[in-house]
Amino acid sequence: MGRDSRERVLTTQEQRRALLQVIENSGLSGPQFGSGPQRSGSEPRSSWMRIWVSQGLEPSYDLASVGCSQPYQSFAQSLQCGDNIHLAGCWAHVRRKFYEAMEHSGDARQVMGMIQQLYAVEEELRQARAGPDERRKQRQQRNRPLMESLKQQLQQRQQSRAHLPQSSMGKALSYTLKQWEYLWRSLEDRLLEMDNNLVENAIRPSAIGKKNWLFIGESEAGVRAATFYTLVGNCQQLSVDAYAYLLELFTKLPTMTNHQVQGITPQAWAQQKDSDSVKAST
Repeated sequence: MGRDSRERVLTTQEQRRALLQVIENSGLSGPQFGSGPQRSGSEPRSSWMRIWVSQGLEPSYDLASVGCSQPYQSFAQSLQCGDNIHLAGCWAHVRRKFYEAMEHSGDARQVMGMIQQLYAVEEELRQARAGPDERRKQRQQRNRPLMESLKQQLQQRQQSRAHLPQSSMGKALSYTLKQWEYLWRSLEDRLLEMDNNLVENAIRPSAIGKKNWLFIGESEAGVRAATFYTLVGNCQQLSVDAYAYLLELFTKLPTMTNHQVQGITPQAWAQQKDSDSVKAST
């Protein structure tokens, strides 16, 4: 899952636009941030994101970008990215549109009920800590029939013309059916989440913060900021005290070699602390 946030970079010559990008995946220990120059809608995303794609966690689905906007379409179609890039839709965006339509349409309430059934399956799998293979199996057995039925109902409601195209329900129907190819991907990819909420939550602090500091001092500062967001975001996801971790990191890092760095990542640090705690209690 991917998301980006536009930042302003203030150089000595001019103010420029840049992107703070974040990816999240069940195969990662936490959110991974990167920073790069903003591209036009016809250009692929930054080299940082392409590097991550080349090291994809799944050979058949290297990247899941949410929203399917024109820039992501261009990215997926870029020859530099190969042929294995597949876009994925976000069910939270779909749910929001039908939620907004509930005030004016009883049909929206029925659709919301079916979407909630999809989420109920996901919550059950999450509580059971189901692995990727089990999650894909359960989605195929339980969510697939629900999604097939939902699509049929949406098509029938749209074809009946019971809802004006510009009404909130009409817009929700149109949006969902146009996104259906991408929404279906959650059934095919065992690592995909149903929505982009993990990424949205990870990038929210930066979106709030940029209203306070307005600018990133220079392009290199954007890269450093992305590094800190990644470290702190991983600490939060692992329930690690970020201050204690960063204090130890900055104490040890100056004397460490490149080969030792893997031993001081938030995940490795948390595992070491757990191991030390177990030894101390025995």
